[in-house]
Amino acid sequence: MENGSYSTRFSLSYLRLSLKSRLVLLLMPVCAIPVSPTLDMGRLNGAPPRFLNVKKDAMLSTGVLFRIRDWYVGESDSANPEVSPLMGECSGLPPLLITASTAELLCDDSVLFARKASKAGVKTELALWPLMPHAFPLLERWIPEAKRAREDITTFIQEQLGAEKTD
Repeated sequence: MENGSYSTRFSLSYLRLSLKSRLVLLLMPVCAIPVSPTLDMGRLNGAPPRFLNVKKDAMLSTGVLFRIRDWYVGESDSANPEVSPLMGECSGLPPLLITASTAELLCDDSVLFARKASKAGVKTELALWPLMPHAFPLLERWIPEAKRAREDITTFIQEQLGAEKTD
């Protein structure tokens, strides 16, 4: 399995779990931190940033995205919110910090989901970093900016945990 598959599976699974938890009245997580998430498996060729960033993204290619989609979606409907969280209802989700690079193929997924979640009343922060590779916060050893992004993530989590205690 390619590295992109792990992050895709985690992002989609976590958001799917959050959506399902809301539907069956399970406890929701205090917050969610999607990093470079793949949130719409139905339009891999659709949005302009995917075309514009195809030569800028050093980590992902459209070919990899197609293989991930085929592996993850299989025979399912790619518009199903459990497969493509961007197609789902966002109200009731926990606070979100969505981190992505402006140079990655999946930038638009983050932007569109942040807009949708925010419109649904979800506390949403979108951190777009210029010229970083896909999932760069995981690459702190090689990318100095990743340390700052991880510090921002840590601060966000601490803030949400603090808010949880006072609510």
